[in-house]
Amino acid sequence: MGIKDEYLPESFIEAMRRGIAGFRKLPEKQQARFAYLVWIAGTKRRQHSRHMGCMTIGYEALEKGFGRGQFAVINKALNVFEVESARFMTEGKTGNTYTQGYRLTDKVRELKERYLKPRTEKLSKLITMDAKAMKTLPAAIASKDAEGVTASAWKGLMRHKAVPVDLDLLKAIYYLLEQMLTPEALAQDDIFAKAEVEDIKYRLEVTGQLIHLAKTDIAGRGFIPHRYTEAKTGRLYALGLSLQTAPRLIRKAALHGRYDYDIENCHYAIFSQLAEKYGYRTEAILHYLANKKATREGIAKRVGITIEQAKMCLLALMFGAKLSERAENAIPDAIGSVAAAKLFDDVEFAGIAKDVLDGRAAILKGWPKRRTTLLNDMGKKIQLKESAGKKLSHIIQGIEAKALKAAITLY
Repeated sequence: MGIKDEYLPESFIEAMRRGIAGFRKLPEKQQARFAYLVWIAGTKRRQHSRHMGCMTIGYEALEKGFGRGQFAVINKALNVFEVESARFMTEGKTGNTYTQGYRLTDKVRELKERYLKPRTEKLSKLITMDAKAMKTLPAAIASKDAEGVTASAWKGLMRHKAVPVDLDLLKAIYYLLEQMLTPEALAQDDIFAKAEVEDIKYRLEVTGQLIHLAKTDIAGRGFIPHRYTEAKTGRLYALGLSLQTAPRLIRKAALHGRYDYDIENCHYAIFSQLAEKYGYRTEAILHYLANKKATREGIAKRVGITIEQAKMCLLALMFGAKLSERAENAIPDAIGSVAAAKLFDDVEFAGIAKDVLDGRAAILKGWPKRRTTLLNDMGKKIQLKESAGKKLSHIIQGIEAKALKAAITLY
């Protein structure tokens, strides 16, 4: 990624200079890069798969950003992150190594929480990883895709570098979430008591960050900069903090008064239509598409998981998750082996799983192929030797991207 692909408000760097002893003595580039890691520490994309409450940071990124071994030295001196061991043993199996986990220390977490409170109307500069203030917003789509190849699939289509948001409504959401965390609210037997505390905290942090990003000199008050990268499937992913990755309620509040398009149950809808094109009718999936809410609620209740977990398991199934109770596999890892066993025995889930397997076989048999690769509808290739799940995901995400590209081209 280029230096303009990662940025944060200068006001947050200033908050760290004031609140962390020794921070201002670092070279400016290291200040910007260290502050950026703190800034994104709570994001879902950075969430560690094994260490609860930790973020993951690749060692290559740390060496590139700080020099070999220097991040650990700086972190030890400043006490910004608690570091969890890189080795983790799964249930019934040893020897699996995972990246280290990084958790903000209490002092730094509290500093960040204080900063995120929307108490100032001052505009801040945006600072990139070369420690310089942005002079102009970069192009909406990065010139290189996620593989480092020149991006071409979306060339000239995405012109909006900043998205207008309802700043007042975002502030109202922030104060509501803050109120939900008070002991009085959590003690009440009402809507507040039904919310998970960590979930509220996550939404509070995201809302605070979006509010600060909507108050920069370069984008203007009430506009949030957005920059995308082209994935190897042809989809566009927003870089850094964005509305794309924000929880739905917060995104809808931000886009109040504007259009927020979504393809309903996108991947299952595409899969069902594609399977039928190649000769397989997905009866169980068609029932799910017509009764989405009831299906998820029913599975969640029978298995003893949340509706969000049921949704996640259904999506994981679509993209090749194994129907195995082994702890390291995607579904047991997310909901536990006991719940996974009940899920796999659930008649409704099993019917959908059968449709996925049989429909996938029909699609992959009928999809045009080259000698060693297949191309999706965005012209992106994948090797035929890849797993059936990866090939199906590549095909479906290509169709999804093409549908969005068509909408953007027309409107």
